[in-house]
Amino acid sequence: MKEQRLQLLNQQALECEEVVKRKTKAAILMEKEAKLTDPGERAVLVNQQKKELKRFDKEIEGIRSKYQIKIDNLLNVSTDDLSSKSRRRDEALQSRQAICERKVKILYDDVDDNMLSTETAWLSKSSGVMFKGLKKIEAKAKEDQQKEQKMKTENKRRKR
Repeated sequence: MKEQRLQLLNQQALECEEVVKRKTKAAILMEKEAKLTDPGERAVLVNQQKKELKRFDKEIEGIRSKYQIKIDNLLNVSTDDLSSKSRRRDEALQSRQAICERKVKILYDDVDDNMLSTETAWLSKSSGVMFKGLKKIEAKAKEDQQKEQKMKTENKRRKR
């Protein structure tokens, strides 16, 4: 970009130099012409020559503005390029962030599923232990009842 800018500035300087050379040659010729004219016509001729010299100044200003526009366009293109690069970088960061969020969500879901399965297994085991414990208690209660009835019957038999 710096090289292109320098190249444009050099082109501008060359074009301006050419116009300045033409202006100085014209000024010298106009000065000689003014010296050779009659004193009454000299004022009109000098005003006309000043207008012609102003045209050269306007041409120089036009060249400078033309090259300034080219340099500005060059800078705008570079800033547009930078903004497009930063836009692409932002999009890449957003996509990476979305991917990370999706992966974290998947991991949380896996953890929840794993915990649910282990919790279900624990509940099954604990309910199995409770069921076995209740069955043992009921069996023990039945056994105690049967022993009690047996003892009652034995006591009745002894009394008879």
